[in-house]
Amino acid sequence: MKKLLFILVLSFGIFSCSDDDNGFSIKPSLGFESTFTFLQETNSTGAKVGVAANVNLTESVEVRITLTEVGNIEYGVDYTTEPEPINNEIVLTIDPETEQPGFFVYPTVGTEITRQVIFEISSVTGSGLTLAQPLALVHTLSINKRQLDANQLTIAQVRALYTGAAQTLSVSKFIEGVVTSTNDNVTAKNVFIQDETGGIVLRFNANNTTDPNKLLPGERVRLPLSGVTLTAFNGLIQLGDGTATLPHNKIVKLGTEPLPAPVTITLAQLNSNQFQSQRVRITGLTITTADGTKTLSGNNTISDGSVTATLRVESYAPFSSTVAPQGTVTITGIASTFTTAQLIPMAASDIVQQ
Repeated sequence: MKKLLFILVLSFGIFSCSDDDNGFSIKPSLGFESTFTFLQETNSTGAKVGVAANVNLTESVEVRITLTEVGNIEYGVDYTTEPEPINNEIVLTIDPETEQPGFFVYPTVGTEITRQVIFEISSVTGSGLTLAQPLALVHTLSINKRQLDANQLTIAQVRALYTGAAQTLSVSKFIEGVVTSTNDNVTAKNVFIQDETGGIVLRFNANNTTDPNKLLPGERVRLPLSGVTLTAFNGLIQLGDGTATLPHNKIVKLGTEPLPAPVTITLAQLNSNQFQSQRVRITGLTITTADGTKTLSGNNTISDGSVTATLRVESYAPFSSTVAPQGTVTITGIASTFTTAQLIPMAASDIVQQ
């Protein structure tokens, strides 16, 4: 992954809440206006990535934003920005009178089906501003070949509908995605799917292993959303809750295609849940619980030397009895969570010694 550094000099702020000795208080803070942009690669007008502020300031504020390129994408080849970066930095000076501060991203036609750029606000200094809530500090921009149907929502859009409480969707829309999981190491009613914008769990009312319409890795599927429950289980956002709201016969199969390429991320990014339910790859790991006899079954701790997370292999997985390798490894799997982040490999071959 490549990183660029964007510097925005702003004269605004946004409020966040905190507790102090006097009880409830308001702090001025800053974040993105939205968390996701879906951009067709033929869109010559580009897209604006805006920042939100709720207070007028009398002096400039410096905000630093890191840019992470996901997959096979390169600045100047696959996209450009306005202003252009100088020495991997963009400086945007905004006066107090300036409306709608932000920067533009312009895509170009490429060879990949989807390319992603992740913007993350890393610091803000000046006028007493602080960083907004974590979810407001990351904005993902997806450049895509595929054009959305008028009645289609992206997975990222559906995930954004979840606000912390279960709800039955009433929208006359659908999502599409590619099945990325097998039930070798995923509970029988669950299936992970992924599109160009993210991933999500489908929680069926029957076991995917035995249902006549079971889903297989690489199948592209469509799910009409009306009547389906959107909820979360121990932090894992899912469509369906194991009841009649999501039977297998609600799924429309559209064909097969290659699995989405795993995104190379860090262990810290796994723990942030920003890649939840997507195929990911993490290099430079050690399985700290490996001792030469401990198997992969259950929870093992993985570490990059400074951050730890859980490697999860179910006891019924065909490779659960494999002895956990010692030394440095690269692990490919699905980013998941069970209260805390987990990395779920689909096969023993997903764990490779370096």
